[in-house]
Amino acid sequence: MSDNFDNNIEHIAPRVYRLEWRADYHEEQLTELHRDNKAQQVMLESINKRLSAIFWAIVGYVSFGLAHEFGLLTILKELL
Repeated sequence: MSDNFDNNIEHIAPRVYRLEWRADYHEEQLTELHRDNKAQQVMLESINKRLSAIFWAIVGYVSFGLAHEFGLLTILKELL
């Protein structure tokens, strides 16, 4: 009985070692993916802020053009 148990342990030990190594490797990969995800979130937030600034610049430009076209600027100049 003891010999059979020792034989099974010797047979299973390398497989357990490989499984532990794979689990460690996958843990490292998950850590790297989480770090990359955080970096991508920061980049997307930066892009979103830039697009928002561009949007409001265009809205301001169009508003100024429309105000100028309808003569609102001359009215404002006379009031001020």
